[in-house]
Amino acid sequence: MGADAQGLIFRSCTWNREAAAALAVALAGDDEAIRSEVERGEAGLWEVAGLGWVVTRVEVFADGRRELVIVAQGGRRALAALEVLERAAKRTGCESVRIHSGRRGTGRLLGPAWVPKNGECADGLTVYRKVF
Repeated sequence: MGADAQGLIFRSCTWNREAAAALAVALAGDDEAIRSEVERGEAGLWEVAGLGWVVTRVEVFADGRRELVIVAQGGRRALAALEVLERAAKRTGCESVRIHSGRRGTGRLLGPAWVPKNGECADGLTVYRKVF
């Protein structure tokens, strides 16, 4: 992905211990499944240089719509990284971005453009979606 206007540098990576440790809370026990998705190329692992890690994937719906899913994120400047990911999603033809979060206050932090989708999902996480 490279550098952006905010000075954040995203670098595509293979799964590694440092990322696994930094993302441990966000992976919420799904670390083996998510690691497997990254290793199979179904999801991407990104290092945000010096700040943290993000796992993303693109889902394509039956009607052809594309959605960027932020699977896990850990580190500092998360909102700045999210802005970069939103711009990248738009550039690659995604119509929305989705986040699953178990953290209280995520909706307030994300702001009013992020709408909770169907409230709570089965695993107790809240799903938020921003449509462009």
